[in-house]
Amino acid sequence: MALPKQEWRVALDVRRVALMAVVCSVPCAVVVAQTPDTAAVKIRLEDAIGAAQRNSPQAIQAHGQISTAATEERASYAAFLPNLSVGVNSSFANQGGTRSGGSVLTGANGSPIVTGSGGTSASYRSTGTVTASMTVLDWGQRVFNLRAARADIAAAEAASTAQTYNIAYSVTQAFYAALAAREALAAAQVQLALADSTQRIANLMVRARTAILSDSLRAAIQASTARVAIATALNNLSSANANLSRLTASTVMVTADPADSGVVFTPLPDTTTLQRLAATGPTVQQATATQRASIEQQHAARAAFLPQLDANYSFTGNGQNAYLGLGDPYTYGNRFSLSLSLPLLDQFQREAALERAQIAASNAGASTRDARLAARQSLSQALGALQLARNRITEQTESIRAAEEDLRVQLDRYRLHEATIVDVLTSQNELTQAQSGLIQARYDYRIARAQIEAIIGRPL
Repeated sequence: MALPKQEWRVALDVRRVALMAVVCSVPCAVVVAQTPDTAAVKIRLEDAIGAAQRNSPQAIQAHGQISTAATEERASYAAFLPNLSVGVNSSFANQGGTRSGGSVLTGANGSPIVTGSGGTSASYRSTGTVTASMTVLDWGQRVFNLRAARADIAAAEAASTAQTYNIAYSVTQAFYAALAAREALAAAQVQLALADSTQRIANLMVRARTAILSDSLRAAIQASTARVAIATALNNLSSANANLSRLTASTVMVTADPADSGVVFTPLPDTTTLQRLAATGPTVQQATATQRASIEQQHAARAAFLPQLDANYSFTGNGQNAYLGLGDPYTYGNRFSLSLSLPLLDQFQREAALERAQIAASNAGASTRDARLAARQSLSQALGALQLARNRITEQTESIRAAEEDLRVQLDRYRLHEATIVDVLTSQNELTQAQSGLIQARYDYRIARAQIEAIIGRPL
């Protein structure tokens, strides 16, 4: 019994689709029709990153830290201005008795006021005060606090930049995880098509008594494995879409736009330039600014051990008028004073504050050093992962071509009874593994580029 040639053509055509479904930048159309996210809104990577950076709680918190630091800076500037206060006091007295048929009232100042019989009298007294005070000499404490506030702003801005690229890195991971799941789904569907075609061939050969029943059973197992791979890819795609929707704060389900699935091998700056950029990346800048702030706070804590010179000025008016001097002019006076103070014993509060400031400065110095080393380490690892992923993409692409040719040869040998079904299935598995390896290599390459951007704090 001759085996129909159309069955072999089906197997060969499916093998051609296998390479196209993974190597091409856009997944094949049959995949999109069977994915569970047909109702999901497609979103470009740039739009997804922008939405996440606008709505992420981490980004909002980072902007809030900048506002808080700016408020502290304004307060530090205001410390150079005098304290100004205005006070008004008004009193009313109506007291009296009887003397010589008349009434005696006691005025606000305690002196007796005699009126006619049955008469009444009232006394008013009001005082207004304007007071200004200012620290004239604090040995630079306010200057150190201002410098610390400026450093805190720089640290908050660097933290915001770092958070911006960390968000972009997280969104990139979720975005390309969705694309990788689509590509894995395409590869699994090709795997199923190959397994179904092989099973049909094996069934025909079993009926023609040119193969044993085990050949058909092995092919059926291969088809079941492919269906499991499809289910796994569908689940991974659903999870990636849910993660991407959360990161972008979308109320509807979104999915990665297949138009962004291409891999572009754009040249990178040289290693020396990247290392210099990493040494001044947002994470290092944040640690450096935090160290500067802690050093200034340490200087401010030392200044508290020196005497403080304060100036006070007050302008006072008082009189017996119910309208606060508008009707009857006040009697005015002013007073200016200088005071020098130095706390001799404050339950060791200054010592404790200085100790805390010194420890904070020491910790900040260690953190800055570690941030520089960590940036160098992360950059080295990311560059290695990028180069490795690029090499894997090249090698896996060649492996797919070789596995395709090997499968064609094994199918021809099986038809001529020179190979077993095990040889055919082994070739199919090798093709599937090559496809999976290419999908993973493409994902690793994209993520490595995003990681480098997060380290240096700028797009490549």
